[in-house]
Amino acid sequence: MRYLERERASIKAYLKIGFQVEGTLREAVLVKGVPMDQVVMGLLRSELIY
Repeated sequence: MRYLERERASIKAYLKIGFQVEGTLREAVLVKGVPMDQVVMGLLRSELIY
């Protein structure tokens, strides 16, 4: 799963249910001509918090 770094609320919500930040793709996306970092998140089935 990938999110823009500025989408902090989404990232925080996924961290609460067990997702882990696996890395950051620096300046991976252009938004209105401005380079933005992209956060890559992942979750193993065994890490899911119910």
